[in-house]
Amino acid sequence: MAYAVLNGDLISSRRYGAARAARLLDQALKAANRRFARALAAPFMPFQGDAFQGVFADVPAALDALLWIEARLEAKGPIGARYGLGLGRVEGLKNLPAPSPALLAGNAFIRAEAALKEAKRARLRIVLKGDDPGLDAPYNAAFRLGGHLFNRWPPELWQRLYLYLESGDLGQVAAREKVSYQAIHKQFKSRGVRDLLEAFRALKVGLEART
Repeated sequence: MAYAVLNGDLISSRRYGAARAARLLDQALKAANRRFARALAAPFMPFQGDAFQGVFADVPAALDALLWIEARLEAKGPIGARYGLGLGRVEGLKNLPAPSPALLAGNAFIRAEAALKEAKRARLRIVLKGDDPGLDAPYNAAFRLGGHLFNRWPPELWQRLYLYLESGDLGQVAAREKVSYQAIHKQFKSRGVRDLLEAFRALKVGLEART
C-alpha cells in the first residue's frame, strides 16, 4: 500500500516573527488534524522550529490538506510555506493513526525530504517525488504554475479561498465577506482560483490511480 508524506516549511518565518509564526503553525496543524483525521495515517506535527510533517493513508487527500493549510496560513498570517510530497512505503504502522510521524520510516519519508529540499533550492512552492520521475513530471509542471499563483494572490483572496474550502459554498463566502456572489465568482475566475481548484481535482484523480 502506498502512502503520502507531506513535509512543509514556512517561508521567511524569522522576518514574520518566529514566535508568532510558531503559534500560527501550531493552530493550523491542530485544525488540519481535526479536519483530515480520517485521511491521516499519522497526524501533522511540527519539527525543527518552522517545519512540519504529516502522513496520509488517503493519498489524494494530501493535496486537499496542502491547499487548506496554505490558505489558512496565508489568510491568517499572511505567511506561506514550501511543500515536499513523497509517495511510497511507510514502515512501522501498527494501528491507524500512529501517534506521530517520528515513529515511522520508509521511502515515502525519504522522497518527501528530497522533494522539500528541491523546493527550497529551486524556490518552488510544491514538489512531488514518487517511484517514477516520468510520472512525477506532469504533477510538478502543474505545481510550478500553481506556485506562481500562490505567490501573486493577496491575503484577501486567500481569506476567501479559505472560507470556500471550509464551506464549499461561494454564497456563504460572499455573505461572510459582505460582497455579491458575482463579485466572488468573478474574482475566483480572473485570479486563477477556479483553474487551480480544477487542476488539483485532476491531480487527485491521477494520484488515486497511482496508489
